[in-house]
Amino acid sequence: MQYLLTFLLIFLVFGGVGKKARQANKAYNHGQYKKAIQLYKKAIEHHKDNPKLYYNLGNALARSGSPKKAIRYYRKYKQMTRNTDQKGKADYDIGNIYSKKKKWNKAIKYYKNAMRRNASDADAKHNYELALRHKKHQQKKNNKKGKNKQKKKNKNQKKKGKNNKNSKKHQNNKKKQNQQNGKNGNQQKKKRKQRSRSHKMTKAEARKILQALKKDEQNVLKQLKKKKTKSTNSSHGKDW
Repeated sequence: MQYLLTFLLIFLVFGGVGKKARQANKAYNHGQYKKAIQLYKKAIEHHKDNPKLYYNLGNALARSGSPKKAIRYYRKYKQMTRNTDQKGKADYDIGNIYSKKKKWNKAIKYYKNAMRRNASDADAKHNYELALRHKKHQQKKNNKKGKNKQKKKNKNQKKKGKNNKNSKKHQNNKKKQNQQNGKNGNQQKKKRKQRSRSHKMTKAEARKILQALKKDEQNVLKQLKKKKTKSTNSSHGKDW
């Protein structure tokens, strides 16, 4: 089943409405909607109180691809006419515009208005039922899309949490490693300091060593002097 999106026939205006209105009707019937729009606007300048011109202009605008402007003139027409059936026709046409835009809530609203004004409007009833079906289908689609989106979001959050956990674990391991390296470094530094201290000589120790060396040197000199003296005495005692 398809929408009955054809707009209702324009009002045929003759006589007192003027030549521009008749030319506009002719252009509209030949599919020359832009030309018809200009002619209807000129006709309205001379016949501002004729609601049929506003309705026809709304149809021409809708056909030419200007739905917002068309709705404005349909509403203007509804304000001007007192005929309930004619108000219903405008509601039906507005409903068709919103159906094309897939704005189901607004389409349903105007189809309802059309049926209230004219209970025998089969086209309005047909389109109303289709709009309801499309609305339900769209809701299911949106719900499914929302669930999939939430599912994907939860999956990403779970993955992100896992990555954060791994990252945190890696950081902790790295921190422990750094701490261990620092500890080892401190121990090595301490050992080097201790070795340096063990090799470092105090002033007292250095003085003691110097005194020992001086004493040894004096002993050596004494021994050399003693040998020299002995050698001299021995040479004088020979009998030549």
